[in-house]
Amino acid sequence: MSLQQAILQAHIMIIDDQRMSVLMLQSLLKQNGFNNVQAFTDPREGLAHYADAQVDLVLLDIDMPHMDGFQVMEALKGMERGSYIPVLVLTGLQDERTRNRALESGAKDFLTKPFNPVETVLRVRNMLEVRLLHSDIQRQNEILAKERAFVEEIINRMREVSDFETRNIRYLIEPVSTSCGDILLSARPPGGGQHVFLGDFTGHGLCASLGGPIVNDIFYLMTAKGFSMDEILGEMNRKLNAKLPVGMFLAGAFMAVAPDGTVTVWNGGLPELVLFDGDGTIDQRFGSDNLPLGIVGEKAFRVRASTVQPAAGSRLVAFSDGSVETCDVAGEMFGQERMENVLRDIYAGDGDLDRLLAALEDYSGSGRREDDLTLVELALPLTR
Repeated sequence: MSLQQAILQAHIMIIDDQRMSVLMLQSLLKQNGFNNVQAFTDPREGLAHYADAQVDLVLLDIDMPHMDGFQVMEALKGMERGSYIPVLVLTGLQDERTRNRALESGAKDFLTKPFNPVETVLRVRNMLEVRLLHSDIQRQNEILAKERAFVEEIINRMREVSDFETRNIRYLIEPVSTSCGDILLSARPPGGGQHVFLGDFTGHGLCASLGGPIVNDIFYLMTAKGFSMDEILGEMNRKLNAKLPVGMFLAGAFMAVAPDGTVTVWNGGLPELVLFDGDGTIDQRFGSDNLPLGIVGEKAFRVRASTVQPAAGSRLVAFSDGSVETCDVAGEMFGQERMENVLRDIYAGDGDLDRLLAALEDYSGSGRREDDLTLVELALPLTR
């Protein structure tokens, strides 16, 4: 059905206590092809009809007994299924106060009595066109929402793993939507030690989460077969460079703990990783010396990493930029220094990582973030 056909078949309801106005409008609309017009001289009957029917446009008088037009519009707000209330006000009143009040109550346009036939038909057509297009967009959004939920469920299931190693780590994962662009992976190689990877795809939400299953499979399969950190990173980069669209990449941090307790840290595009001593003081930071994964091809990819032998009771902390880039009401970022100070206070106190989330919410002023937030803490040395 074309839009013009839909306009002529749209359900129009007239509420006006003046019978002559009702008859004139009905006749004019039917002469111009509108064949689904119903009228009520009692606004209470009109509201009862609206509650049971799918009405596309209401032509509403203001000055009526029982209920005036303003009261009717307030009642319509409680019955309307969407956010768009299609009301064309009929009024013989010309004063600005009445018009402003009608607009505040939800009216979208006016017809002034006595009606001009050409103007009346044009305004009705225009209102119906907006209403039908709005309804169509609403239906399409509902379809997209269902399809998005279906795709999100598939991706989240693909990202689920039974091999996630929880020993030696604590973590926070706070996505801004159902689909998370951050990934956290943890596994033990067959010869001992532990691999931990924190990744942050470009953006957030559904698009950012699409590459997660690729990285998951590579990390867990290659770790289980005893491949080194360099080899795993190389394969991740090769696959992502081949599969991701231009402009999309994966910033990440890889922490590889050897059986002898030596820790190798690779940082490709994440904020500085921080190594805390047992007393909560900062021992070392590991900045980003590498490009994020997926930007360059296999031949140009290089792994630059740092190696450290941490003292007993140390904690190595990595976090995505959703934390340090949280902004206050003035637009200033939380930043690395505040992040380290909060973590230092946490380790000096009860060690509760959830205090970081509270600090970020207090700082933002709104409790809202624009990006996913993930933090992982690796306790060293490893427990056997």
